[in-house]
Formats: sequence, C-alpha cells, structure tokens
Amino acid sequence: VVAGNNIPAASTDTVLYANTDYDNLSEYDSATGRFTPTKAGYYTVKARALTVSHAWAANDVWILYIYKNGVDYRHGERTTVYVAGTYYLESSVVDDIYLAAGDYIDIRAYNSSSTAVDLYDNFVQTTLAIHRLS
Repeated sequence: VVAGNNIPAASTDTVLYANTDYDNLSEYDSATGRFTPTKAGYYTVKARALTVSHAWAANDVWILYIYKNGVDYRHGERTTVYVAGTYYLESSVVDDIYLAAGDYIDIRAYNSSSTAVDLYDNFVQTTLAIHRLS
C-alpha cells in the first residue's frame, strides 16, 4: 500500500497497492490503482485491505469493492462494528472477471467512519493478486 494511503470519512476511495511482485506486462499502475490488461480473457481478482487500529463507532462499516471501468462490479466482505471501540478491520473481495484489452479494474474501499481511516502499510495484510485464467 502506498504510504499514507487512507480512505476519507464517510466515503469510497481507491486503494493504492504500491508493490508489485510480478507484472512483466506493466498492467498495474500504482499511481492510479488501475489494472489494465493488454490481453482479453478471464482474470481472477483477489484483494484484501486491513485498516490500522482506529476508533470506530457502533454500526460503522468497512468494505472492499471491485470496480470495472469505473462502475461498481462486485461487493466484498462487509465488516460491521457492533460495539464502539478501537479495532483493526479487514475486508476482502474475490471474483473471476472477463476483461477485454483496455478495460480496467480498481479496488475501492468504503469507510463509514466519521474520520479518515489509514490502511495498514504491509504487503502481507493489504494485498492485491490478479491472475489471467484464459
């Protein structure tokens, strides 16, 4: 995750994954958070994001989404706070998606908290993996 990457209060914003272990076609842009395939096909997309320890109110929500071409495509795991307190919250989303060459996807997080939430800056806890299936 890009250092200082946070999700503003009561909003949805793009998660920026900074490190790439393997991207020989340069399809992921860490500045925009967009993956743009050079070849059409089915892709498995797996994303996960963990917040830093944050003071959450009861009924606050943390959730990840896959957006395809700027449109909400798939909702991930919804994490709801039932008792106000300070917690790390995690969400994940997984799906197989058909992408034409030039389509793009990005991962977005929704934070319903009344304050911005920083993401845990650790490639083990906050990850994105995209693999072409066919």
